[in-house]
Amino acid sequence: MKQLIIESENFKYIEHSFRQWLDILGYADTTVYNLPNMLREFFHWLEKKNINQIKQITTVHIKQYYQYTKERSNTRFGGGLSNASINNQRRTLHLFMDYLRQTGRYEMPYIKIQSLKDRKEKLNTLTPDEVKQLFEATHIRDGSAWDNEIAIRDRALLVYFTDVDYAEKKAVILM
Repeated sequence: MKQLIIESENFKYIEHSFRQWLDILGYADTTVYNLPNMLREFFHWLEKKNINQIKQITTVHIKQYYQYTKERSNTRFGGGLSNASINNQRRTLHLFMDYLRQTGRYEMPYIKIQSLKDRKEKLNTLTPDEVKQLFEATHIRDGSAWDNEIAIRDRALLVYFTDVDYAEKKAVILM
């Protein structure tokens, strides 16, 4: 997104002004950096549709762009954008509309765009007995030095990834 070029001097000025507005309002440095970059992608999309002025933007354009973000591919990792990325785009659009209203640049009606639910996967937790079985499986046995090194490594990993005092003596194993 940072490398996208926008031609319109109006859009360049608005992007810079939006960045300053976020900074003045006290948003985190990462927000002040990232949101204008996301806005640049919106401006780039608008320019492809021959829209070069803020006053040309309609609610239809914003809804179309939001739909575009749900369908576009992820240029860095392949596949589509994550729900979190799409929600960040939505947040950027809403803040941008607030910016336009509050600075008196353009009065656009409020647009209700539903955020997408995060697809966070539930962590698997093991019972204390299951954790005990894992530790027992890593006991050093009579065998080669290689087997003993593997057992020591496995036990160290188990100790690192478990916390028996956490969550009622359940362990979370990262997979």
